[in-house]
Amino acid sequence: MRTDAFIGTPLEYLLRLYRIRTIIHTGLATEVGILPTAWHAANLGFFVVVPRDCVGPMIKEHHAEAMSLLSRLTLVRDSGEITAAWAGRS
Repeated sequence: MRTDAFIGTPLEYLLRLYRIRTIIHTGLATEVGILPTAWHAANLGFFVVVPRDCVGPMIKEHHAEAMSLLSRLTLVRDSGEITAAWAGRS
């Protein structure tokens, strides 16, 4: 099982090929998949956004700690704030 979407995949290559600089990271397994992938993306120089209402944990007790770490290395916002920013209403 891979917990980092960059390891052993062409993800970084494809993001750079299409000149994508911002990653909005959603999904399950906050503490298992989202945290290591977001950390790796930040280390590679990508701007990472995590919509707090679009992620969830595998183990509920670990979610708060994972979100605390994510808020230190990514931009954590509600999805409504992100869509408002896209619409130019931020």
